[in-house]
Amino acid sequence: MKKLLVLLVALLLSIAANAAKLESDVITTNIDNCLVTIGNVVTDASIPATVTAGGKLCSYDLSTIQPGPYVSNMKAQIIDPVWGSVASDSSAPFSFTKPDLTVTAPIGLHLVP
Repeated sequence: MKKLLVLLVALLLSIAANAAKLESDVITTNIDNCLVTIGNVVTDASIPATVTAGGKLCSYDLSTIQPGPYVSNMKAQIIDPVWGSVASDSSAPFSFTKPDLTVTAPIGLHLVP
């Protein structure tokens, strides 16, 4: 029984650690950063592109946004020390809703024989 409880707690912790991310397909051209827009806000202009076996991709952790509906897009960016930065066109808009995952605490605890 204790092993099952430990396994269940470990599973719940791993699920909590893997919050949802907004992620692009792999981009085969060389990019440096990603510009992520959620709603009307450019969230960060310096998110480094994630390196994968086939190229790079844009990824944004959604754990910090509030529950509700969103429309987002991304741009890839190249930064050149001489010529400055150039961003790609925006991706197609992506709509999603972050659910409200508020959990009510248990009440009325008591012993049962």
